[in-house]
Amino acid sequence: MKKIMSLFLLLFLIQVQAVQAADWMVKVTSNKETYVVGEEAVFNVELTKNGKWVKNKSLIIKASFPKSGRAVSLMKIAKGRYAFNVFVDGLSEKQRLKVKVFRKSKKGKKKILATGYKRITVISSYENAFTIKEGKYTSNNKITLEIDSNTSYEIAVSEDPMFTNCQWQGYAPTIIFYISNEDGGKTIYVKFRHKVTQEEQVESAQIILDTEAPGIFTLSPFDGSVVTGKTN
Repeated sequence: MKKIMSLFLLLFLIQVQAVQAADWMVKVTSNKETYVVGEEAVFNVELTKNGKWVKNKSLIIKASFPKSGRAVSLMKIAKGRYAFNVFVDGLSEKQRLKVKVFRKSKKGKKKILATGYKRITVISSYENAFTIKEGKYTSNNKITLEIDSNTSYEIAVSEDPMFTNCQWQGYAPTIIFYISNEDGGKTIYVKFRHKVTQEEQVESAQIILDTEAPGIFTLSPFDGSVVTGKTN
């Protein structure tokens, strides 16, 4: 009977410890999911216990990218809320940020209270392109541009390579553009701009506008002429 009671007591203590550990929560978010090597990433950390913000007087918070061995320092924003910036230069393509929260005892020992993670994707460069849906020819000056971008960009579209008086617009997978009315070859320029780094990239494509319908010619015999031919 004592053994059974001891077993129940042990299970109860394990359950209490599990609940206590679950009371602490670290939530890590980033301003976006994909970064380019060399770009500055912004992370936010929220520390709560029982759903309430936690003070950090006796706590130690460490953040690092384990694969790169890079440690980062957190800046306190408010009670239980922190933020930090880090340049993602040199990180692997798939990277995981690890945030640990410790409590330091009077004897100097550290006890882990909670751990949070945030996975991000790091790419080597931006890849942007576009195609003209109508192909090489069109009879209408209204065309559709199909935009292909691996990150979020602002774009500008123009027939002028200098983009004079051209306004930036938000990224969209398809964009309607009106080319100039004169028949002939047209070159369409699309400029991509990243919203964080302000890096710009220009791509171009050609299309021919032909609004004239093909002419139809008929031949009629002159008066008094004789038309000969073969019949089956």
